[in-house]
Amino acid sequence: MEEKKLSFGEHLGELRRALVVSGIAILVFFIVGVIFSDYLDWALRRPIDDVLPPGSDEPVFLGIFEPILYKLKLGLIGGIIAASPIVFWQVWWFISPGLYPRERRMALP
Repeated sequence: MEEKKLSFGEHLGELRRALVVSGIAILVFFIVGVIFSDYLDWALRRPIDDVLPPGSDEPVFLGIFEPILYKLKLGLIGGIIAASPIVFWQVWWFISPGLYPRERRMALP
């Protein structure tokens, strides 16, 4: 891998690119997570369904906006988890040129 010297402004440009790619990935997976939030809700409740008393399988919302916020939170958490490989790849892409070859080998495992 060839080494290239970058100015401070160029480093900031590369950091901005990595942050934009990570943000877009999280946003896309957030939208997908909101679309599939009912499935995420089902998957999170499935382990405790057997121990809950009958009739308590529906959530209780005390506020007007809580059902909407619940779906958005599920979508955001699912989106962050689903986008984490892309975010980690962008972090590695930004950090790895500054590491020595020995440090790169130690960081991969």
